[in-house]
Amino acid sequence: MSTTLDVVFQHRATRNIEEINAWWRDNRPSAADLFLLELRATLSIAALSPTLGAPARDVRLAGIRRLILAIWHAVRGSGPGL
Repeated sequence: MSTTLDVVFQHRATRNIEEINAWWRDNRPSAADLFLLELRATLSIAALSPTLGAPARDVRLAGIRRLILAIWHAVRGSGPGL
């Protein structure tokens, strides 16, 4: 049986998610929950993959892995520079 991991966001990421969700709900009322549903689906994959991401460099964070997810809208052009 698989063990799931906790997913924790940095404060900046939480603010970004809140802003994107608010924009999405205002501008896509026919699919108001879609952004959060897609985010949850992505995070559930990450939570089931304990080796996904890079180990944290800070020794106080032993066992913590860092994962970068980018949310990009097609209107912005070619994707973000990662």
